[in-house]
Amino acid sequence: MSLILCHQCFTWVEPLGEQCPQCDFPLDARSPDPTPEELNTAIGLIVSRMGEVRIARVDLPGQGSLYETTQGLFFVPHRLEQVKLVRGESAPRQIRTVLADWLSAPMDRLRGLPNRQSTARMEIAVDEPRPLGPDDSGKLAALLMQNPGVFFLPRRSIHKVRWTLRGWTLSRPNSLTLRLKPIVDRGRFHERMSAWAADVEEAVCP
Repeated sequence: MSLILCHQCFTWVEPLGEQCPQCDFPLDARSPDPTPEELNTAIGLIVSRMGEVRIARVDLPGQGSLYETTQGLFFVPHRLEQVKLVRGESAPRQIRTVLADWLSAPMDRLRGLPNRQSTARMEIAVDEPRPLGPDDSGKLAALLMQNPGVFFLPRRSIHKVRWTLRGWTLSRPNSLTLRLKPIVDRGRFHERMSAWAADVEEAVCP
């Protein structure tokens, strides 16, 4: 499975045909990624840390910290894993398309993968990020580009926010939903999410 970053919903996805399966935006792997400056503008500044959540999604990390930004919601997994395929000195420094099998495979299996080419090797770096604050707003673009587990949900892409017994659901205009479930301090998370949802509903449906 290979992933690319959708330039509309800012989520790492496996293309469905030539469209993003999350927002239906046309995808073209040949298009250059947004610049860090463009991403910083789109993501905005960190307002606060909403709390620890579990997200229902397949293959990609589903447990981490959720942050409110001035432009939406930003999710950072509890473990940031960066994979680089190094092919001698000619290897590019950045890889737009990421082989995502490692996301669900144990680390020991990845380290034990046979090297089929003597000139290529896989490098895996694991980091457990510290909580982010407003002063870390300039790091969000790099976090998004470095790890497919990170995603940003723009306010403009949200059609409806709803609380259910299973957690919070965020619906997109194409009827796809993202489910968030707080892990700890559920009362405080519920208060913060309720206030954010009311603000979003007012902005989306004046």
